[in-house]
Amino acid sequence: MKRFTVKDFILYNGPCFSCGNKVNVNLVYININQFTKLPQSIKKSIIDVTLKIKYSFSLDLQISISDNKYKVSDIEKFITYLGIHELHLVSRCSHCQNLIYSNTLQFDSKGFIRPITILREVLSIESDNVFYSVMSEYAENMTYINVLNQDTNKMMKLDIPLVPLYKFKTKEKLLKKLKTYILFS
Repeated sequence: MKRFTVKDFILYNGPCFSCGNKVNVNLVYININQFTKLPQSIKKSIIDVTLKIKYSFSLDLQISISDNKYKVSDIEKFITYLGIHELHLVSRCSHCQNLIYSNTLQFDSKGFIRPITILREVLSIESDNVFYSVMSEYAENMTYINVLNQDTNKMMKLDIPLVPLYKFKTKEKLLKKLKTYILFS
């Protein structure tokens, strides 16, 4: 499984693999099986995140994009917070809705985020009036493909071994691979 720094994760799908537009990367936590975006700002090389705001305190996290270092305003409250919340990075294209989710971020006691791995990739690609929806589940080692031919309104579903995005340099190479799978299925 490929491992990333925070910077590499940001660049992994930026610009968007499918449409070439800018992607947004956010720190999120899971709340009742749903990702919830945290209030944050990204400066030149720092991600500033407010994890929790109470009347008497706030819990702030600062992540250095270049070297994976992190700082928190209160380490004890941060450890308690991590006991309740799983933090993830999510890369999202607002144009074509492509999503890449990281696995839970692991914070070590030395002030570094351990290498980041991918949990899921959800890609939408359109070519020649055919719409491809590709969801790669890394934990399952599977890729699920839905193909909709918009001319004939026919749909095809394929379940194949994991086809990670990082194996393809361009959208055209991925499309060629998908068409090969479709041809022989």
